Amino acid sequence: MALWAAVYEVTPPAVLSAAISSDADFIGSVQFARKLGHALKPGELWQPAPDDATPQTAKLTRTVEEGIKQIDFLDGIAALDTDAVQRRAVILTLASGTDLRVLHPLDVLESRLQNLRLIAGKRNVAGIAQAHLAVGIVRSFLLRLIEDGASIRVIFDAITRVGQIATNKTLTGVMLDYSVDVLSAVPAERIQQPAFRTKRWPQITQAVEEQRRKFQKQRGRRSQAR
Repeated sequence: MALWAAVYEVTPPAVLSAAISSDADFIGSVQFARKLGHALKPGELWQPAPDDATPQTAKLTRTVEEGIKQIDFLDGIAALDTDAVQRRAVILTLASGTDLRVLHPLDVLESRLQNLRLIAGKRNVAGIAQAHLAVGIVRSFLLRLIEDGASIRVIFDAITRVGQIATNKTLTGVMLDYSVDVLSAVPAERIQQPAFRTKRWPQITQAVEEQRRKFQKQRGRRSQAR
């Protein structure tokens, strides 16, 4: 997340000054961690014991002037399809020639929402702020697509994914409870394509509103039944 915030010049809130340091998470094996460690040496590699209950496959640390920086290597991301995440990943090439797969901004957004849903330790001020920051990053990502003249298909595909996240039934409670407005990531006012403005965007917003109404109605019924 720190990488995308820097790339798209999105200023994190003060509460995240430590929570999104230049440390990083990657999906990868311990073999990949060793390869990266060799490229970044000196560094210290840690790998979990076979019976450790952790999604980490390895951890790489390196001491720099600012302190100790850490890279975590994971076998997957909570509630996201690992193969799909790998296909969507953005590939960055280091000066050494080593390729890194960086989580796509849209997967960053969904992963932060899923963290709030699934991981109790993420339901804190920093975890909530990360979800809001992820919305801002996706908005900047979409604006960059528009400014760079990306095809309307590419832009529409990205917006469709935002709509899918916003209407994900498992995430509706998270978005309502923590006031995360996923659709605010879409710069609809910058898209002049008539079919989008008169048909597709109203369809997306209506679907989100309907999903929220259903969720709130069901939540109300559950409360009354207690």
